[in-house]
Amino acid sequence: MSDRVPAYRKKKTKTGAYAVVTLPDGMRGRRDIVLGKYGTAASRKEYARVIAEWEAGGRCTLIADPAQDLTIAELIGRYWPWVKSYYRRADGTETKEVSGFLYSLRPLNYLYGATLAVNFGPLALRAVRDQMIKGYDHPKFGPQEPLSPNRMRAVTLVIGSVARRRRQNAVCFSPARASGLVR
Repeated sequence: MSDRVPAYRKKKTKTGAYAVVTLPDGMRGRRDIVLGKYGTAASRKEYARVIAEWEAGGRCTLIADPAQDLTIAELIGRYWPWVKSYYRRADGTETKEVSGFLYSLRPLNYLYGATLAVNFGPLALRAVRDQMIKGYDHPKFGPQEPLSPNRMRAVTLVIGSVARRRRQNAVCFSPARASGLVR
């Protein structure tokens, strides 16, 4: 990854010159963010704010395009690198939480991957939980067995964890809302 900070640039239009910065969108593309009239103190201040948010978000654009809401699969795709980097022991190895998230997110993605994240609600979460309990045939990973009593306990912990995280505003969707990924 490059250490370069995207430049404050001038973009000319028929109505005048505007300041823009081009940031990677996290999906191997780029996105121009209009900062205001070129050369003004307000556009420089907006540039500093946008770059600060970009840096805080791990050099990934966290500003959602209102016309293009994220799907569950896209949200998981953006959330997963954070899970893998956050849940680490002091020696750098992954904790068991990572596999817990993997087994919890797999049926979520299977059932609701194409669904817009803003349309995912409590009934959908219940459907994911029920799918985990009774098992299903995943097209890529094969049969996913119904939960054994030990795995049921793990799911209960995961569901409890989801409820706990919802209360703490730390579920994947809350940071996504706070970061502007979903409304």
